[in-house]
Amino acid sequence: MNGEVEELVETCEDALAQVPGHPLLLELLRPLLEHGRADTAGQIAQTHALAYPEDPRGHAWVGEILSQCINYGAVGPEGIQEALNEVGRALELDPDMCMALMTRSALHRMAGDEAAARADLSRVIELDQGDDAAAAHYNLGVLELGGDPSAALSHFSAGRALDPEDPDYALGAARALAALGRGEEAAAALDEAEELAPDYPRIAEVRAELEGEGDAVNSLEGVQDKFGK
Repeated sequence: MNGEVEELVETCEDALAQVPGHPLLLELLRPLLEHGRADTAGQIAQTHALAYPEDPRGHAWVGEILSQCINYGAVGPEGIQEALNEVGRALELDPDMCMALMTRSALHRMAGDEAAARADLSRVIELDQGDDAAAAHYNLGVLELGGDPSAALSHFSAGRALDPEDPDYALGAARALAALGRGEEAAAALDEAEELAPDYPRIAEVRAELEGEGDAVNSLEGVQDKFGK
C-alpha cells in the first residue's frame, strides 16, 4: 500500500509541475487525504484556488483540508480563521455548496459557535438527500448527544437511513440509546455496527462506554465530525 501511495503522490507532484491548478487534479484530493497526504492535497487545492479564483471548489478544498488538519491536531486553532475565510469565499461564489457548508459547520464547532454549526448543517439537509445530508445528520447528532439524546437519536437514525452501510450511525444511535436508559436497544445497535465493520476500532470504545468501563456515553471526547464523501 505504501508503494501505491508514493506512486499517487509522485503522479500528483508531476502533474502539479506540468499543469498547475488543472481542475482534474481536484479529483485526487479525496484519495490523498484518505492516505494521510494532506500536504500534497493542500498544494493542489491552493494552486487551483490561485489559478481559478472564481471556482468555489478550490477555496472549499483549501478550507476543508485545513479543517481536517485542525481536527486531527496537525494545525493549531489559529488556522480556524484562515479556513473560515476560504470556505466563506467558496460560499460567496456558490451559496448552496454543501461541501463548503459542511466544512464551515465543523469550523464553527471548533470555534465554539454551536448555533452557527447547527444552521449550516440544517441547510445541508435542506439541500441534499445523499451522503452530505447523512453526514450532516451525524454531526447534528453529535452536537445534541450531550444535552438532548432523544434529538441525537433522531439524527443518527436519519443518517443511518441515508447511509445504512456506515457503522458510525449505528454507533451514534447506541450512545444516544444508552444515554436514554434504553440499554437493550443500545446493545442491539452496537451489534449492528459490529456486523457492518467488525474491525472498526470505535466499536470497542463505545462498547466500553456501554459496559461502564470507559467515558460517559454523552461525552464528545474523541468524536470527529464527518465531512461528507
